[in-house]
Amino acid sequence: MHQDFYRPAGDATAWRDELPDWSRVSPVGLVVGYWHWRAGAPRSAAARTAAWGYRVGFGGHGECGVLGGRFEPHEYPYLAVSVGATVDLGAKGSGRFAPTRVGLPLEYVGGVLAGALQEPAALGPGTLTFDHAAVHDVDSSWEAFRVLAIGVVRLLALPSDVAIPGDLLPRFGGSFPAAPGDD
Repeated sequence: MHQDFYRPAGDATAWRDELPDWSRVSPVGLVVGYWHWRAGAPRSAAARTAAWGYRVGFGGHGECGVLGGRFEPHEYPYLAVSVGATVDLGAKGSGRFAPTRVGLPLEYVGGVLAGALQEPAALGPGTLTFDHAAVHDVDSSWEAFRVLAIGVVRLLALPSDVAIPGDLLPRFGGSFPAAPGDD
């Protein structure tokens, strides 16, 4: 199921429990990052898939991209994040993301890792694999993919029976939620 969000400066699409078929990357390599809990690892979210993409205009420049992945919980006290990197961009995107091309250049992988590991307690221990992505030649950036990764983590952590709130996704409503332990 996917849901569209429209705002004055841009729009977004979120996919829950599915991934857009057209955005699957053929990675030439994987970059892996870990978050380890020394004690008291949070409970893991359920196995899920999610993706989201957005296009935003900021006057003279914009941000655009699509990112999707899968989460599989496990019993060990760490979150492993695996990001598929591509050398070349593939086919054009679909629908509102037609200006994008399928793939994830190595220069954006760090943004995905930074965003995915920004809120590790949202998912808990498991393996998070990003293997769906599309970039825009001009309007994609390291920062855009950091924000996309945060949105994917938040979608994966959201229970299936809860509607996607408009303030869940960064840049499309409210502020970032407090970090675990912040009161």
